[in-house]
Amino acid sequence: MDKIKEHLKRWIIDYLNNRDLIFRKISSIDEAPKDCSIEVKYKDDKLSKIFILPILEDSTNVIQGLKEDEGLIFACLNTKENLAFLRKNWKQLSIFKKLSIYFINPFSKQDKKWIIHPYTHSKICEDAALKQGLEAMYQTVDECTISEIESILKD
Repeated sequence: MDKIKEHLKRWIIDYLNNRDLIFRKISSIDEAPKDCSIEVKYKDDKLSKIFILPILEDSTNVIQGLKEDEGLIFACLNTKENLAFLRKNWKQLSIFKKLSIYFINPFSKQDKKWIIHPYTHSKICEDAALKQGLEAMYQTVDECTISEIESILKD
């Protein structure tokens, strides 16, 4: 699991840096903060804490110490289990105003990631359409499993 976490960490840092090439808003990226996996500081004094959680179920321990208005990113794998966790814990996750969840498969032949902002999404989406909407976004990235990713990273 350490190889997966490290790979996701490298992937998200590269993604954020590439996304920032034009606007140059990031002032620093700290890969060793004490309370999360990565901390991104922006020139406008905003701060994002990034948690590398290949399995979203591990976020239950993380959530307890977080503030509802903190800039948060959970980076996880695009697995059926993570999608099920998101649906099951939707109400608890949607209280965090600045939470983004990145569902990633770095080896996908389609898109490599899809992103959801539960707070915002819960404001604009009817509960009845939630399952279908999440499933549609989930399918834009190839599904993966922990064992598949571990196997790829062994090589």
